[in-house]
Amino acid sequence: DDAVLPDLLDVALDAGTGIVDAVVVGAATTTERCLRVTARLCDRNYEAEALAVLVAGLSLPQADDLSAEVFARLVPEPQRRVLAHTARVHHDDEVAAILDSLPTEADW
Repeated sequence: DDAVLPDLLDVALDAGTGIVDAVVVGAATTTERCLRVTARLCDRNYEAEALAVLVAGLSLPQADDLSAEVFARLVPEPQRRVLAHTARVHHDDEVAAILDSLPTEADW
């Protein structure tokens, strides 16, 4: 179930056994799953890794069908601000622009 992915990632991170990569790779099979993983990695202060998973998710074919509202719900505004900053630090202005263009909760 996609909803449990963030909790599964927490278990892997807390275990410290090196299985985090396997969990992330196994989970990052759809754009929505990548966004869920991205948000949790960002919550846990793994911003560079979260950005990498986000970029992977945005490169999947189904990313074109993802609505801005679903994106904004899966990666809330605080995480998007952190990720946009991280993207700029890594000279990925395109991803930063995507993150900056998403609606805020006030826009809903």
